[in-house]
Amino acid sequence: LTKGSRTIVDVGCGIGYTTAALTQMYPGANVYGINLKGTKQWTFCESMAKLYNFQMIEDIKEVNRNVDLIFASEFFEHVLDPLAYVSNIINETSPRYMIIANSFNTWSIGHFDRYQLPGLSVKADEMSRCFNDHLRNLGYAKMKTTLYNGKPNVWVRDD
Repeated sequence: LTKGSRTIVDVGCGIGYTTAALTQMYPGANVYGINLKGTKQWTFCESMAKLYNFQMIEDIKEVNRNVDLIFASEFFEHVLDPLAYVSNIINETSPRYMIIANSFNTWSIGHFDRYQLPGLSVKADEMSRCFNDHLRNLGYAKMKTTLYNGKPNVWVRDD
């Protein structure tokens, strides 16, 4: 389904293992990893970027083009207003596909008990439904896959 992807962004790429894997899964694609500059993760990712030929960036605006595939694993639950964040990504890059794994309803360092939505606060265990509904409202459909437990979710923009 996503094999023809030529521009790929790994949002919140951690230490770059998934970003490196994406360069191998999509040879010849322009692959970007987003991380926080000045962190140990960024420094490690710079080494990975040289080894695996991907670009490190701090902000989605640095891609400066349409994106075929957004990959975000265990990222959005670390953002207080995840709907605004994913909307910004979509507005900036207009991705055709998104592969997203969230764990809003689990406790971990950096997760929130409540998430902010426009004009209200939502409990963590309700956020996953809100997030998925938001993507549907933005024109994305969740694809049925044979992945274990249907995770991560694979979203495709309705055209």
